[in-house]
Amino acid sequence: MKKLIFVGALLCASVAGICQPFWNCTNPGQLLPDGWDCRVYYECDQALNPVKHYCSAGLYWNCVEQTCDVREKVNSACPCTMVRF
Repeated sequence: MKKLIFVGALLCASVAGICQPFWNCTNPGQLLPDGWDCRVYYECDQALNPVKHYCSAGLYWNCVEQTCDVREKVNSACPCTMVRF
């Protein structure tokens, strides 16, 4: 049973690392792409911690415009667009 709990904790820790943005927060209010899910972006809070946000249905994070946008307008240079839509 202890091994099962340990494996579960390791799995949760490794998944949590995947879900973080590519960059560290350097300024409050800074917006960062998820890097894995194009529907997700992060906003840096006053303590420089990334806070996860989701775009509305059918919209994706546009790194250039710094807003959620339709797929056709999302810049292919953004890290999140390399992985999946």
